[in-house]
Amino acid sequence: MVYCLHHAERNRRLIPLFFLAAGLSGVTAASLFGLAMHRAIAPRIRRMVTAVQRFLQGIARLHGARFWIERSPDDLMVFSLELRR
Repeated sequence: MVYCLHHAERNRRLIPLFFLAAGLSGVTAASLFGLAMHRAIAPRIRRMVTAVQRFLQGIARLHGARFWIERSPDDLMVFSLELRR
């Protein structure tokens, strides 16, 4: 079988398109996977933060002290602050 110049030119044009398609599909898949993980983990962390806050408020009531739990939009930051106390 003779390999003609026409096939080489066609392959030269298709290879960058193939890599572009592979890259875009990889970025899309990673983004969707990250979104799915966020939706799966975030509610559990919120529940854990709420439980820690209730626990610390219960400890404060027992000891007669007032606890001011810092508010933050980031649940992980709140959780880490509560663990440091």
